[in-house]
Amino acid sequence: MKIYLISFVVSLIFISVSTVITYTIADGLDPSVTEDGHRYTPTGNILKSLLLSMALGAFVFILTVRIQRKK
Repeated sequence: MKIYLISFVVSLIFISVSTVITYTIADGLDPSVTEDGHRYTPTGNILKSLLLSMALGAFVFILTVRIQRKK
């Protein structure tokens, strides 16, 4: 049970960090500025970063479980 808890915590931290990083990259590639210069919240960029981070978080969870089981 301890292996899964540690893996879950590591993947949550990774999801949080990777969401911020991927959102920053997506916002740089597809800026959220209207034609008249006002900023808005781009839901597409948020959705892309969340989906990518969830997939990466699942991969990190599986990877950390395998690493801890080898010990």
